Amino acid sequence: MIQARYAPIVLFLLALLVVATSLISDQGIREIKRLERALVIQRDENANLSHKVSRTREELKSIMSSDRGLERASREELGLVRPNEKIFVFE
Repeated sequence: MIQARYAPIVLFLLALLVVATSLISDQGIREIKRLERALVIQRDENANLSHKVSRTREELKSIMSSDRGLERASREELGLVRPNEKIFVFE
């Protein structure tokens, strides 16, 4: 009879202990919030990289589609010049 009377109190204290532990522990709510913030940052970075990949693909398509685009890229990226050209570098 005495045990049945204290059962709700014991259950309440156990539940309170579980909640307190989840709030304080490394695997608790703080960790979940930290992981959610990291996920948002990672998704932003993924979106930026995806946009960069799209731009790079378009640039590559432009370069490969015409001789003029290939020549422009060769000059800008590799510093290539024609045999009779002179390069002036201004700093």
